[in-house]
Amino acid sequence: MGNVSTSGDEWTPPFDGGYSEQQWGGSEPDQAYDPDAYGWIESVVDLETRPPLPRDTRISPVPPDAEMLRVEVVAETAEPVTLRISSDTGLGDETTDAATPLVREVRTGTEMHEVDVTVTSTSGTDVPVQCRIYAGRTLVALSTSPVEVSCSAHWP
Repeated sequence: MGNVSTSGDEWTPPFDGGYSEQQWGGSEPDQAYDPDAYGWIESVVDLETRPPLPRDTRISPVPPDAEMLRVEVVAETAEPVTLRISSDTGLGDETTDAATPLVREVRTGTEMHEVDVTVTSTSGTDVPVQCRIYAGRTLVALSTSPVEVSCSAHWP
């Protein structure tokens, strides 16, 4: 499995406080990573992330020309979580020991058509954690649950 490394993988406050590692599982061990085809994931510090949305908030399909998806993980209080993002191109990112709110931008490559997100609360409480995915201003995935939550985006 090839690795994609971003500089400064270990962050300290004011960032989310977690450790993030990106990997890319190409079909061949020596296969070159092409970010234009397979995409990449960026950590974003956003102090204006909104609180959890109502569970019945309307979602829409991902526009077929989406070039970036914004993954937001929020809770009513700062909750320690592990965040896993994977795509159908083999790109993956895992962030451990981080606190909500978390924001990641997934830059979709020409070969990417699916992004899956799993969030595991590590606090041991029943505080609901929410995963949501936006394509621009369009909400395309939303899920809320204590302990573990998953959300996915698929497009043509």
